[in-house]
Amino acid sequence: MECPNCRTAPYQSRLDEYESLYFHTHHLHRLRTTNERPSEGEADYVNTVLRSIQDDTDNVNARLVELQSAVNALMQERNKLLEYANSFKLLLSPLRRLPPELLMEIFQHACAYASTYPGNHSFRRTKSHWIIPHVCREWRRVALSCPPLWSSIHAALSPPFPPIPALDAMLHRSGTRPLTVRIVDYDYHKPHVRDFLERIRAQSWRWRALEINLPTFEKTLEVLHGSYPLLDRLNIKLSSYSFTPAPEFQQSGFSRYPNLKTVVLQNPLILEMDFPWAQLTTLIITECFKGDLMSYSKAFRQCPSLQTLEVDFSARHPTLEDASCLN
Repeated sequence: MECPNCRTAPYQSRLDEYESLYFHTHHLHRLRTTNERPSEGEADYVNTVLRSIQDDTDNVNARLVELQSAVNALMQERNKLLEYANSFKLLLSPLRRLPPELLMEIFQHACAYASTYPGNHSFRRTKSHWIIPHVCREWRRVALSCPPLWSSIHAALSPPFPPIPALDAMLHRSGTRPLTVRIVDYDYHKPHVRDFLERIRAQSWRWRALEINLPTFEKTLEVLHGSYPLLDRLNIKLSSYSFTPAPEFQQSGFSRYPNLKTVVLQNPLILEMDFPWAQLTTLIITECFKGDLMSYSKAFRQCPSLQTLEVDFSARHPTLEDASCLN
């Protein structure tokens, strides 16, 4: 009778038969209990049994191949069934029932987490705010109507340059939302860079936080040309210790920032600039020169509203006097 599933005859084991032949065959008793040489008839009988065992072994191997193929086919079918089950479960996913406001909150957290990766900037196509709108039509609608998702602009203005259309898209999608802007090294003589800076500076009226990481103070002034009524946090990093002559250096226009409360400086010589010291509540100086605290006392005395002061003297740099000689 054939198996109704695999259409093959059921396997009949002969292990009991071979066990009986080995232990209970009378003319094999002598060979089992001694080391005497088998007779010609005994040898023929044993060889006949061995051929039969080999035939059965071959049949078992063939049967194993068939069964393994059947197992593989069943495993593939099971995996497909699980895939379909997951696909159907997704149709009932609670995520589909989330209101747009909660989706926006989730999107913002996802983008904020991704922005912590080193070397990341707003115009990489792997950034979350560029990927999310391509997930589905509903997510795209929610993402494009979520200004906070597009209000953090981190621009590394060096090759490959950020695409201008991407900047325009971010500025448009952020609406009138206050902006967080970070600008890293650039060459202002490049037409693409000038165009980029002019476009982003046109929105300076809604900059709330600004971080500048540039090699010279001259480039910093180029970025800071404009009106910043909302700016409440400014972070300036200079990778070079060369400075602009004192008149231009001291008339940078920072005193025009009515809402500035927090200033983070990498270099203490920037303390000579005309910050609105009286309104500052937080002053942080990082990677500064080894020097005398009295060198900063003039700036500190102008900060009656200061609540937080952090000065890092751990780095071993030249003294203020040495740095001033580099002009």
